[in-house]
Amino acid sequence: MLTLAGCGATGEPASTAEARDQVAGSQAPSRSAAPEPSAVASAPSGAATGSALAGPLEPDALTAEIRQSRSDWGVRRVQVRLRNKTDAPVDVATAALTTSIAAGRVTSDPTRGRPVPPGRYRDFPVNLGAPVCPAGEAPSSSVVVRTADGQEVALSPEDPQGHLARINREDCAERQVRDAVRLELGPDVTAEERDGRLVGALTITATVTDAQAEVSITRVDGTVLLSPLDATAWSPTALTTLCTAPTTVVLEFLPGRCDPHAVAEDKRGTFVPVHVTLDGEPQPVVHLTAPDPLRGQIYDHIAAACGW
Repeated sequence: MLTLAGCGATGEPASTAEARDQVAGSQAPSRSAAPEPSAVASAPSGAATGSALAGPLEPDALTAEIRQSRSDWGVRRVQVRLRNKTDAPVDVATAALTTSIAAGRVTSDPTRGRPVPPGRYRDFPVNLGAPVCPAGEAPSSSVVVRTADGQEVALSPEDPQGHLARINREDCAERQVRDAVRLELGPDVTAEERDGRLVGALTITATVTDAQAEVSITRVDGTVLLSPLDATAWSPTALTTLCTAPTTVVLEFLPGRCDPHAVAEDKRGTFVPVHVTLDGEPQPVVHLTAPDPLRGQIYDHIAAACGW
């Protein structure tokens, strides 16, 4: 069922035909970079052999990289990966990151400092500050490493997978979209038995907040857990012309996967990708995050629909 309000709508329920989301092409859900191998896996416990590094820490003793796994993506966290190029452990207390894509200098948890074994690496997580838009074509960054004995060394981190540039694009697209339109998921999942299948339904509500902006939602993608019913994507026509009155549509779905570990290990399945056009210009995809209560309902529905 689809309910409209504003933009000439009467507020009466739309017909069943209107309520059916149409397919708008086939595109896989937008995804961030694949998870990186665990630092623990590459540097097993007990790998730090020999005496701790003696004397001053040379600038080339460590190298730094920026990494981000799927579990980091939703909370805007990155990993500062420090690799030890010496033949003795380097006891790292903190790693501090300054980057042009985010405000301020952010530092890893000082209670989680640990040695980096020789020839190995360790990842030090840092939570990014508020987005800076735009950060330019090639974001800059620097890392300051502080050792347990108080030494500091400045490093220029590599970003071989382009995480910082991608994060900046996502942050700035989300800021621009959210300045023009408020998008909300939920608040609940509903379910209906249909043709032997338990069909779930989510609502998405769009409200234009900038009356001067022309806002259109062209497509809503499924996720690894949410498969649009009988379609490859949702393309609700009610969202193609939005106004300042709220417009709500229903997104019917089936479980994208029924293997229990897909839910148990879920990282991205409740982040719904939305394609928005502002003033005729398509924007980078933005993601609607399901609040914790709604996320729990999604998991419960998948369990019921899969017969766990």
